[in-house]
Amino acid sequence: MKRFLLFFVFSIISLSSHSQIIVNPEPDPLMVCDEDNDGFAQFILHDADDDITLGNPTITVTYHLTLVDAMEMENEVLDPYINFNPYNDEVYARAENSDGEFAVVVLALEVLMSPTPTEPTPLEVCDEDNDGFASFVLTQKDSEIGNDDPNLSFTYHETLVDALLGSLPLISPYENIVPFSQTIYVRVSNDLTDCFAVVELELIVNESPPISEPDDLFINEGDGDGFAIFDLTVNIPVILFGLNPSDYNVYFYENEEDAQNNEFVIANPAAYQNITNPQTIYVRVENYDTSCFVIASFEIETDQTISVAAFALENLSISPNPTSESFAVQSSQLVSETTISIYDIQGKLLSSEKILPQNGMLTMNVSTLESGVYFVKIASEGNSAIKKLVKN
Repeated sequence: MKRFLLFFVFSIISLSSHSQIIVNPEPDPLMVCDEDNDGFAQFILHDADDDITLGNPTITVTYHLTLVDAMEMENEVLDPYINFNPYNDEVYARAENSDGEFAVVVLALEVLMSPTPTEPTPLEVCDEDNDGFASFVLTQKDSEIGNDDPNLSFTYHETLVDALLGSLPLISPYENIVPFSQTIYVRVSNDLTDCFAVVELELIVNESPPISEPDDLFINEGDGDGFAIFDLTVNIPVILFGLNPSDYNVYFYENEEDAQNNEFVIANPAAYQNITNPQTIYVRVENYDTSCFVIASFEIETDQTISVAAFALENLSISPNPTSESFAVQSSQLVSETTISIYDIQGKLLSSEKILPQNGMLTMNVSTLESGVYFVKIASEGNSAIKKLVKN
């Protein structure tokens, strides 16, 4: 019986020693987001003052670790306060007016988990005009950053300060303001707790292949039917002039839509028979590393000056090819005076020279030619052949 009475009296005092002071007996928990999610955080206990005093400015609130300390006004806890028990803890708030009347209430402390976003891979886009600026759909990274958590929301910001404050969110699609590479900041918020975290996102503008325009190709097919076998690959060194060929894929297509979608590529571009005369061929040049691509086109047509096919002369070779100064033609059938004619890619005759072979070989100087692709016609004793030559 004594224990019951003691508890009853103690409970009355813990709420209020005098009925004149009015406080909130069940203040809302004080909640703080945990930056490192270890269960401990800093609390500004006096943030709960207005809730406890119901906004009465004449009441002073102090905080204590035990009920006894609160009753005796001893060992006041100062801000900022770090909880002792992880995630959930409590302190005792003593609310006292100027007349010395007081009440003690329990203030619950809750440590809320902050989002744990994934550090995103860079967001990369291709630059159509290679000026270093492009349009980014920032929301494409929501799923990766948030691991598909439906309780998370995302805003993107140009500065870390804006991300921390949640101010000046960027509108997607967004055009970068720093050319080629820019870091922005993603604020990841939990819709249930309002806790947030910030991660960096790198925006990368990749260069589209800076190709040269391909040349139109012409062939005299010989029979006048308008069809011939074309070596489309003669345009590859023209297109990739000044570039490293190992950095690019080059594909050929019969229509532009296939080139854009990378579908129905011409299987054997080195021996392609046209389907109309003239015909437009489309080229897709794609960077190995970035997958950025450009589309170009050129015409193929028959009934022109020269042919790229080789006919009567056998075992004929040209070396070196590519060349920068000269090249040698060699064949066991070259035994008498031979005419060497050089044409440009459009079939225009640039030079012609008669040379007497020595042991089936003859040499021609091309140092004055500009870099590019040419056709070499070798004619001897009524036989002829056409070879492709690349000049560095």
